[in-house]
Amino acid sequence: MSSILRNSTVRATLSNLFQAVQDKLGVSVTPLHFYFPVPNIKSLARKNWCEPRNFGAFDYRVDEQVVRMAMQLLDRADGMNSHLLLES
Repeated sequence: MSSILRNSTVRATLSNLFQAVQDKLGVSVTPLHFYFPVPNIKSLARKNWCEPRNFGAFDYRVDEQVVRMAMQLLDRADGMNSHLLLES
């Protein structure tokens, strides 16, 4: 039996049959809830994978981050310059 399942044609046929049962008949052999790690095949097929994802929960405020980084670098550069002047 295991040698039959290793055959790529048999595996492809079983996979197609499994998807047909789920898609055409609406029969799902896996539970469809959040805590089950197997995804709903229908929802994956409907998803547009090329569409950019929106990370609305994250606000990176890039402009503010650039200004903050520049200010901190300038502060450190001034501190290093004064430190070098005191050493010499």
